[in-house]
Amino acid sequence: MTQNKAHLFVPLVKALADGKTIQLKLGNKWEDMEGNISFDYTIDHYRIKSEIKKVECWAVVCLKTNLVKRVFNCPRQADGSYAHLYDNGEHTLVQLTGSYETA
Repeated sequence: MTQNKAHLFVPLVKALADGKTIQLKLGNKWEDMEGNISFDYTIDHYRIKSEIKKVECWAVVCLKTNLVKRVFNCPRQADGSYAHLYDNGEHTLVQLTGSYETA
């Protein structure tokens, strides 16, 4: 790292201080950096490792067509159950789960 480029590395240093993982691009692959970290390459060789966020939502599905009619978040009640579970013969509620990465 050079003095005139040091400001570009501040977000990486802050992330490292916050306990996040810094990654170094080696070829086409991102590798976690561990131990003593030095910034010997240009800024485009580094990134803050993405975090995996899990999501949960619900879909109302038509039983005749199997088409999704509506997707929504359905928060749990205090006892852990869901407030809007139903099956009226024409539509039913299906739980959807997934994950995505955040920078």
